[in-house]
This record gives sequence, structure tokens and C-alpha cells, in this order.
Amino acid sequence: MYYPIGIKTDYSLMKSLIKIDDLISYAIKNGISTLGILDDNLASSHIFYEKCINNNIKPIIGLDLLIEDKHIYLYPTNYEGLTTLFKLSRVLDKDINILNNYKDNIICV
Repeated sequence: MYYPIGIKTDYSLMKSLIKIDDLISYAIKNGISTLGILDDNLASSHIFYEKCINNNIKPIIGLDLLIEDKHIYLYPTNYEGLTTLFKLSRVLDKDINILNNYKDNIICV
């Protein structure tokens, strides 16, 4: 089974035109039971989560973090990991060593 977990939405400005409602509709139409977004901010995470849950789709929320000109994809393993992503999304001075402080409960790709 294919589980798309790296989808950018229109909340990643200038990077995607995919609307969350359209994404959920596509998943329902194609029998996709797990769906993930990977935006460069977490502004859409609560909307995405609620719409997935209401449609019996497992939501996976990721964060595309740009550190030293490299895209680092972060996924939480639990609720604590999700709160870690919110913290990391607000850190202004990002270097690769910052991930050492926040490595618990997240998967780094």
C-alpha cells in the first residue's frame, strides 16, 4: 500500500497549490487510509488533522526545516514530538546542531 507522507500544501507559500480539502477528497476517492503533509510551517496542521480524523484517515504531520541550505524532514513519533516540531518551527537561528537538542520523539530524514 502506498502512503503519501511528503505532500506540500498551499500553506507552504509559493511551493504548492494543493488545498487540504482537495487532498482529503483525493484520498477518500482513491482509498488512501494514511496521509501526510510536509510543509515548511505548521499553520495547517490542526486543520489537516481534524479533516483527516473526520474522514477516517490517519494524519501524519511533518515539518520541512531548512538548515544550512539543506532540507531536513522531521516527523513526530508522538504528541511530545509534535510539540517539538512546533518549537523548532519558531527557532530563528537554525544550525544543524540544534537538532541534537530536540532529537527525542522525532524522526529526521
